[in-house]
Amino acid sequence: MVAPELNAPEDGSQDDEPVDSAGRLADPALRLAVELRAVDLAKARYEELGFDVRVLGKPFDLLCTPTPRCADGSPVIHVEVKGSTSAATSVHLTRNEISDARQEGKTWRSDLFIARKIELRAISAGAWAGHGGDVECIEDWHPEDKDLEATDYVYRVPRKLT
Repeated sequence: MVAPELNAPEDGSQDDEPVDSAGRLADPALRLAVELRAVDLAKARYEELGFDVRVLGKPFDLLCTPTPRCADGSPVIHVEVKGSTSAATSVHLTRNEISDARQEGKTWRSDLFIARKIELRAISAGAWAGHGGDVECIEDWHPEDKDLEATDYVYRVPRKLT
């Protein structure tokens, strides 16, 4: 689903939060709060446009089906949602997320929805909630090779024949 990334909020409230090597929040409770806030913002946007919205998570985050309240000719939309506590000038994507957006002959539109600068607030011991967030939606999203950077590879270790 959503891949929240960390750059600590300017108020310093998360300065001591461990970050994994990919720059993502290491605490699962914080990650979940960012994910839920980003999905809530995206869902609200598409519902406001008149779509019926189902939260899937995989192979993409939201399935938006047009209803009679939508503009004429509105397509089905697959939405990939990304959330971040930072300015999110880049986001992490999986191979499947890119494949869905690039699929040849697809009958849907792909959108990339980014929720930036989500604030995290403790609501109880170990539980967090996301608030606010600046949003950007890239409609009819087609990720191009020039905009992608490989950050991870899987190496298959050759087996020796005995």
